[in-house]
Amino acid sequence: MSNSEIAQAFRDVYNGWWLRWRRRVIGRYDPVWEVIVQEACGLMDKYSHAPLVVHLIQDLLDELEERSRNAEKNR
Repeated sequence: MSNSEIAQAFRDVYNGWWLRWRRRVIGRYDPVWEVIVQEACGLMDKYSHAPLVVHLIQDLLDELEERSRNAEKNR
């Protein structure tokens, strides 16, 4: 990937998807999870040629899941 391609990927993933969902702490069965995962899958499809980006998205999904899991424990 070129520097400009990486910059665009980070704009899409971080500035778009992550900033939209980072503060959402939701339950495991909340239908919003489906939206979050669908958007993540769309980005992974878009950047399927770029393992860096796919792994970033997977790691961020894991982070959202962990945050939600911790919030459920603390309720």
